[in-house]
Amino acid sequence: MTTLESRKTLHVPQKSSPRTRRWLSGSHTAWTVLVLSLCATLWAWYATRNAAEEKARLLFDFRVQETESAILKRMQDYEQVLRSAAGLFAASQKVDRAEWKAYIASLDIQERYPGIQGIGFAPWIPSGHRDGHVQLVRTDGFPAYDIQPPGNREQYTPIMYLEPFSGRNLRAFGYDMFSEPKRRDAMERARDTGTPTLSGKVLLAQETKENIQAGTLLFLPVYKNGMPHGTLAERRAALIGFIYSPFRMNDLMDGILGRGKSNIRADIDVEIFDRAPPSSRTLLYDADTSLHAGNTHHTSLFQHSSRINMQGNTWTLYFFTRPPFESLVETQKPLLVLGAGFLSSFLLFGLITLRKKTEDDLRRFNEILEQRIKERTHQLEMANKELESFSYSIAHDLRAPLRALSGFSQILIEDYAGTLDASATGYLNRIHTAGERMGELVDDLLKLSHVARTEMKFETVNLGAMAEEIHANLQHSEPERTVTLATGTNIIAHGDCRLLEIALENLLANAWKFTLNTPLPHIEFGEIRQAGETVYFIRDNGVGFNMDYVNKLFKPFERLHTNSAFAGTGIGLSIVSRIIARHGGRVWAEGEEGKGAAFYFTLPAKK
Repeated sequence: MTTLESRKTLHVPQKSSPRTRRWLSGSHTAWTVLVLSLCATLWAWYATRNAAEEKARLLFDFRVQETESAILKRMQDYEQVLRSAAGLFAASQKVDRAEWKAYIASLDIQERYPGIQGIGFAPWIPSGHRDGHVQLVRTDGFPAYDIQPPGNREQYTPIMYLEPFSGRNLRAFGYDMFSEPKRRDAMERARDTGTPTLSGKVLLAQETKENIQAGTLLFLPVYKNGMPHGTLAERRAALIGFIYSPFRMNDLMDGILGRGKSNIRADIDVEIFDRAPPSSRTLLYDADTSLHAGNTHHTSLFQHSSRINMQGNTWTLYFFTRPPFESLVETQKPLLVLGAGFLSSFLLFGLITLRKKTEDDLRRFNEILEQRIKERTHQLEMANKELESFSYSIAHDLRAPLRALSGFSQILIEDYAGTLDASATGYLNRIHTAGERMGELVDDLLKLSHVARTEMKFETVNLGAMAEEIHANLQHSEPERTVTLATGTNIIAHGDCRLLEIALENLLANAWKFTLNTPLPHIEFGEIRQAGETVYFIRDNGVGFNMDYVNKLFKPFERLHTNSAFAGTGIGLSIVSRIIARHGGRVWAEGEEGKGAAFYFTLPAKK
């Protein structure tokens, strides 16, 4: 009996009824649909959340780039202000206090350049001329004047002129900036390079015991009229002083980012450091006065760090999102997708009949998401095209008035030479030269815009033959020079023939120009294999450059040599960089002062 019952128990599952089998099959399908639906819901939630975060990331990146560009643009504006003030010394044998005051007042710096503390001049005074300088300033109406801090030093650079000459600026009158190491370092670099140089973090002489801010100073050397300053020794011998501007960092950034408005500081924290690593010792500016850089316990939705070259100095910038920005992220939409998805999934678990509708909803959601991505991409493309078109139009429209300015000044020089005195003729010559210079800049801007707008056509190009032809043209244009070129005749690349020719012309012309004063000038063009790719190079034995400033080479209008030493606009290498980037390649440079330079670039292999 027991055995028989056992057999029956084992035998029953083998003959389940059709109804039971249908129930099991339907249950399996329902669970399968539920699992698939929940997975789809989680994917939709994930995609929606990522789309919302990506939108916020794009906005954050835009705000970061906008801020970096605003800082660079404003500091370039201040550099131009100092250069214009240097022109006052270039046009005069001596600039007195009244002339300086009137000129700076005409610039209206407080209104046009908010954030600048002032513009001043500090003469270069050897130790033996100290007493004479002090007596001169005292007789100029300042009987209590003296150089601070006291003490005997080999050189002095006391602040002699500083406008506006009021308020905090009065505290800086007579301060010897060369006595402080960070200021002295920046002044020596400005003196030796002939370029504007920004100091490291300092405490300005203008500071009182209240509202103390980090400070920095921008120096521009002034050389004696008529004396050469093409070499290091000549620049040191011709130095007469420095035009400079002091900046209180909070006031400077208020002028750039805005104060009391809807600005970046409301939703993104900005922290600026003098070089790296970040610390309270190197902190220049903090938008919310709460230091986050280097703080591993601080969290924010997005953060970014970058380094920018500021007139020979390096600033490290950190950006952190704040709650007002993070509230812009669409957090409700992903949650709605998640909740709706779960609800739909469990409804589908009971109603297999709703599967088609859910699939259609998901497909429509994907289509909407894709359409929005396409629309955003199209908007960005249109914005870039409008910006390029605007830049091209501005540069193009400037050509006619600049040509008129240059042409009419030349007519005045030629037709009225007998009636104009030497001073007037000199001014006209300077106007004509400036017009020609601006014309060259505009032409180069148009070339730069053309490179960015030209439609590319890829083909096989013999760069070796192209280099020989360019070299022959350069030799024909300057037959009095002999510059040898060593190149292979079969250096092949794949790319746009016209754009590569423009890039090669700029690189070879650059090497040709900077071998001007070199005995037995020589240029070499070739290719090497490096890390599995072909690297093309152009070497010369010219003046070379200081590798500390290599980052300036491919930026528009950045030059490592004065225009009097080597003419140019600073656009050529920017054009090269654009062309190589459009091909998907890389470009870099190496050099040493007095020992030549080498430029390298890569081009992707033919697909």
